[in-house]
Amino acid sequence: MEYQEKQEELLHSLLNRSYEIDSNETDTHLAPAQFQDNLLIDEEDRLCVMHRDAHFGSSFDEMLRYYREEKKGAVLDIPLKRIESLREKEKSLGADIAPLLLSGSDAEKIQLAKKLYQELRTLFERGSEEKIVKEIVALILSEEEEYENDIDAILCIGKPIIPYLIEVVQSQTFKDPLFPGYGKAPLSAAYALGKLRAEEAIIALFELLCENPDEYEEVATGALTRIGKKAAEFLMRQVCKKPITSVNEQAATVLLAFEAEDTAVAVAELFFSMLQDKEIIKIVPFACYLALGCEKLAPKLREDFKKLLSDPNTPGQVKEEIKLLSKEWDKK
Repeated sequence: MEYQEKQEELLHSLLNRSYEIDSNETDTHLAPAQFQDNLLIDEEDRLCVMHRDAHFGSSFDEMLRYYREEKKGAVLDIPLKRIESLREKEKSLGADIAPLLLSGSDAEKIQLAKKLYQELRTLFERGSEEKIVKEIVALILSEEEEYENDIDAILCIGKPIIPYLIEVVQSQTFKDPLFPGYGKAPLSAAYALGKLRAEEAIIALFELLCENPDEYEEVATGALTRIGKKAAEFLMRQVCKKPITSVNEQAATVLLAFEAEDTAVAVAELFFSMLQDKEIIKIVPFACYLALGCEKLAPKLREDFKKLLSDPNTPGQVKEEIKLLSKEWDKK
């Protein structure tokens, strides 16, 4: 038991570690005169070299292999030609290009990423008999391109692994593409929490979605809908909070994805009651989401809903949603 607790304590430490670099240093070293021609030192070059050094052993060839094969580590939106160009420039220099493009704080962050890689691998090896430790580290270091493929062993462990998955979801370090997991570990963890129907994770999953909807909306929404009634109740409370912010809007969009009949009916009644607030109905696009969520209104409330069309407080965009929904009802 003492060995198990020690391994789990080390894992908690790594999952909650902060790697923020507090430095105002931005200047790079000057390239030698023979290397300055056609050298474009910009943000794309800088990020490319940082990712090469953190993930690909400082090898442009290895980095190119990942990007050509579209493997999991190909996370930068950068053309192959740019990576190839930097590789050729480095060859012409005859020395590592990194000191020419990266600041001291960049180099420090790369070293921290490498250190975390080593610590995770060491923990995996030493904790190989402790299944929770092994599977969380394996999830972070996985090279699987689809996060659904990372979680079979995790699902077999069940509820005891939930707190660790929540820590991965909340970790700023593992959302950073420069660190182990290429920024993708929270996606795998969120997906697993949904499959486990982990009610303990509802707040963490919603915060993940609000933090970066473009990156996390699909997997976080899927997880919350799998969790079901408790997640819907939490989201309905978020929708009602004032003042109205993007948080209300995010909660409303997730609630639209719930398909269970009883939940959809409850959502419709709540959304309709909010649309009757003369201030809320003016808030577009939030009010449009509320109108969309009224599909499951009971027949006795539908006529009152349609009356919003003649209300001068109802914005034109909201009226369009009401018209579309009314036409759907009329077809049935």
